[in-house]
This record gives sequence, structure tokens and C-alpha cells, in this order.
Amino acid sequence: MIKHYVEFCYPGIIVSETSSKECDNRNHLQIEFPEGSDGFRFFDREVKEGKTGELVGKRHNISGWYYRGIVKTQADIVYEQPDSILAKNMVNNKIEKVLMSIHGQALGLNEDDTVLRSD
Repeated sequence: MIKHYVEFCYPGIIVSETSSKECDNRNHLQIEFPEGSDGFRFFDREVKEGKTGELVGKRHNISGWYYRGIVKTQADIVYEQPDSILAKNMVNNKIEKVLMSIHGQALGLNEDDTVLRSD
């Protein structure tokens, strides 16, 4: 049987922290952000009943991230924070846009990521 899961990301000291839980479906409109969460994504796993319990397969069908925050372009960051490490990294690595999360973290955006709201 295929089971659906939602994975939440939270600000971390060096990298984002994550947690996941099973969900009924992959409708992003039905997901509520837990306290402190910047975003979520979906994934599926095949789960079978074994002799000693459930056998859980690898993650597959992984969605893009759904974030809360504001999209900032490289030009925005360079203008607002010209001497920041973020501005220098964006210029040097040719990063065109980032998400500024509601918790103040700059997160890279992929083509399949979605910004839902900025509250």
C-alpha cells in the first residue's frame, strides 16, 4: 500500500530541521503549518505488513516545497544588504532568487517550489 507523508522544515542553527508525519492526501490547501515551521513538502512510501511489523520503502514521488515567506531577487538583496554574506553568495554563485522565510532565513528556491503566503 502507498502511504502519503508531509515533511515540515524548521529553522536550524546550521541547516534546517525537519519532521514528518503520515497524511491522508497531498492537497497542500489542507495542510496547517505547525508552530515554527517555514514550509512543507509531500512524499510517498510503500508500506507492507511483515512478520515483525510494517516494512517501509524508500521515499518517492517527492514534491517541491511549499513555503511561507517573501521571494527576494539578487537585485533586492544586493540593494538592501550590499555588504552581507547573502548578497556576496548570491552574486558569486549566480543565485537569482531566494525565499526570505517568516523566521528570517534565506532559503534557496527550486523550480518546483511554491510560495503560499507571507504571514
